[in-house]
Parts: sequence; C-alpha cells; structure tokens
Amino acid sequence: MKDLNDFNCAPPGVRNVIIEGDNGRVGRIPLPATMQAPQSPKRYSFLALSDAHINATAGSDADVDFIRAMQYANESDVAFTCICGDVLDGCTSWIYGRYAGSDSQVGLKPTYARKPVYEITGNHDVHSGNNDVSDESWSRFSEYLVKDPYYVVPYGDDVFIMLSEYGWKQNAPFADGELEWLQAKLEENRNKRCFVFFHVFNQDEGDSGQPMDGFYNHDIYALSARNAVQKQVFLSLLRHYKNTVWFHGHSHAEFALQSVNKTTVVSDACGYRSVHIPSLSKPKVLGSDGVGETDESGSQGYVVDVHEDGLVLRGRDFANGCFLPIATYRIDTPLVTVAAKSYTDATGTIAV
Repeated sequence: MKDLNDFNCAPPGVRNVIIEGDNGRVGRIPLPATMQAPQSPKRYSFLALSDAHINATAGSDADVDFIRAMQYANESDVAFTCICGDVLDGCTSWIYGRYAGSDSQVGLKPTYARKPVYEITGNHDVHSGNNDVSDESWSRFSEYLVKDPYYVVPYGDDVFIMLSEYGWKQNAPFADGELEWLQAKLEENRNKRCFVFFHVFNQDEGDSGQPMDGFYNHDIYALSARNAVQKQVFLSLLRHYKNTVWFHGHSHAEFALQSVNKTTVVSDACGYRSVHIPSLSKPKVLGSDGVGETDESGSQGYVVDVHEDGLVLRGRDFANGCFLPIATYRIDTPLVTVAAKSYTDATGTIAV
C-alpha cells in the first residue's frame, strides 16, 4: 500500500484488503471505511478527459484514442464528456472540420459522439503559432466556444464551470473579464457543488500535476507579473468557495507517477481540491533524467461517479480497455455554507 495516497479508494466490488507481511505470510482485513466508495447512491457519471491532441494525420494514435474514448462514452452510462483543453494539436481549419465532421449525429457534437461533449481551449488550441485561430474556426465544432468562451453547464444539483484559455491570445492564462465572471458564478452557486475545468495547473509544491521539479517546466503563470496576479486571484477563489473541485490537465503526468509523488494526481495540500487529468493520447512517464517522456501508446482519463456527498474517480486505460485499480480515488464533497458576499480580493482585480 506504499504507493497509495490519501484519496485512493478501492475499485467497485472490493470488500477486503490483502496484506503481505515481511515473513511472506498473507492476511486479509475488511476494507477500511476511508477506502470505500461513498455510501450514498450514485447520481450520475461523466467522462473527464484532457490533452487529446488530435492532429493533422488521419488514423494517427491520437485519432484512435479519441474515437475509442467517444465509443466508450456512447456505450457506457456516462451522461456527458468534459475535455479539459488541448483538444487539438495545432489549429488548422482541416482539423477543426474533421473533429466535428458532417456525420456528427446530433448538432455540433464531435464526430462519433452521441452524448454531449463540453470542451474548453488549452494552449495548443489557441496558441499553436497558426493564424487560423478564430471564432469562426471554433464554430465549426463547438456550440459554446464562440458565443461563450467560458460557460456554465448545470446538471442536477451540480454546476460545471468551463473556463477556456482564450487568454493565451493576450499572453495570460485568463482573458479580460474572465476572473470577474468566475467570481460571479461561484458566488451565485456558492452553496452548490461546483466543478471547475481550466487547462493549466498550479506548479506550487504539493499541488497535483507535477510529480517532481523539472518534470514539466512550462509555467504560464510565471511569464509575467500579470500572470502571477491572475494565478493569485484564481487560487484565492478556489480556496474561498469551499464547494469547488478543480479539474485540469497540461502536464500529461500518468496515474502511476503518484508512486513518485503522492499528490501528483489528487491533492488538497494547497487549500483547495485539485485533480489532474492525464493525457488521452500522450501520457508522460518519468524519464531517466527526471523529465517527462511521452508514451505514445498510452491513453488515460477518468470516469467520475458522482454521489450525493462525494466523488469516485476511476482512472481508465483507454488503450487497453480497462480501469486501473491504483487510479481509483474518493473525494468527499459535503456541502459547506459560504456566507454571501464574503469574498475579498487582496490584489484589487475583482471589486466586490
């Protein structure tokens, strides 16, 4: 059990823990309560993916990984899919058109999807060096990112807050007005469970996404003083509105890297709940020099089971069509009462 973290729980159906002692004897104990799924009924499930990196090569590994994930969504009981940025790997009209081809079965959903897909932009979607990054391009496959680059999806009693990285056009994580909009939505839904999706992660020690220093060195928050302020405001919002869970991607760190650092995948060490989603097409393993190396054959993401008072995140290996027992996590989400209009911003960015 040395590779488990504080959020690991047993996969569905497991009732006992097998323990092997130093002398080789094997024992069995009942599953501790802390490793069991929430006891309340499951309300629904959704698919949480990131960093699909669909490229200009039809039939590539990224294509196959994406199609495989959409087929799983179609055939399973997940209600919808959230893609946390870097949907595409380069922003050409041809890729946009192929992502949401004319054979899309319902509206503007991606090809192959028969259930809703909610996507946001990441750095590869809007900052790839191409000139074809425009609202017109996005309109070819998303009903959201043109009129509303950041938007809310209510589902049952929960709220999904999707934050696109349109700010990369301004060399900043967030576009002008985006943090103010986020604060208003969190305030409006302060006593509801809110799932916040935003692509880039926080590289502070103890947060999820970075198994070790140097694994991923591209820290957009460190590029300018403005970026540092935006980071401060964003994290202060997550800390104040206690009912939020933040999902992000960007580093591509695979699930198994929690054996290097237990906070790599899920963490609350920075004062909020942070979940890193590995790459759907290019998860990274730890190279011999301590830098992440891409595993082109890998494909990872989550099925998130939502209960009344908690979540079970089931890490899935889409390449091999199986769930990963080590990548099963429980996050308790009892609702916390947040006083109205109690948020203050020390930077003065948000006037409340």
